[in-house]
Amino acid sequence: MQAGRVEVGAAYIDRLEQLTTGESHIRNIQLGKRWCQEVFGLDNRLVTYPDLPGLIAQMPQIYHQAGIDYYITSRKLYPHGGVWRYRAPDGSTLLMLNYPRFYCYIAVSLSDIPTDFIWPWTEPLDLPATLAGFPLGTVLINGGAGDLCERETFRDRYGLFLPA
Repeated sequence: MQAGRVEVGAAYIDRLEQLTTGESHIRNIQLGKRWCQEVFGLDNRLVTYPDLPGLIAQMPQIYHQAGIDYYITSRKLYPHGGVWRYRAPDGSTLLMLNYPRFYCYIAVSLSDIPTDFIWPWTEPLDLPATLAGFPLGTVLINGGAGDLCERETFRDRYGLFLPA
């Protein structure tokens, strides 16, 4: 983790933020932070919610009280991704990162896409629009083949292995 090669979120559960109670969010965060401490010896300050709509107004406040400062997500507000501060009514903030697109293969140019391959997300990333949302010039891209797939699945879905 210290080398920056693993992403572990203190909270990661499929739920819709607008439809669950604050207590459910708090319990999820507590369980996630405890697991990170027990397994990695890490007091995690990051949460990951990659696939769900909605951000309730109190989320920065809840996370701030749990010692969490960073929130990674996708499929929410910004179609090209972006980094921004999310402020709760009480003034608490989270540094938010929205992946460009979401957790699927992202082509940077047409040469990245096999010619015999058709997939809904094959249009290359719009780099100027994407860079506009990342003020430091570094874009975090989640490069997977979808939900927890094996390496062979990536090749089957996209025509090449990820490292190719």
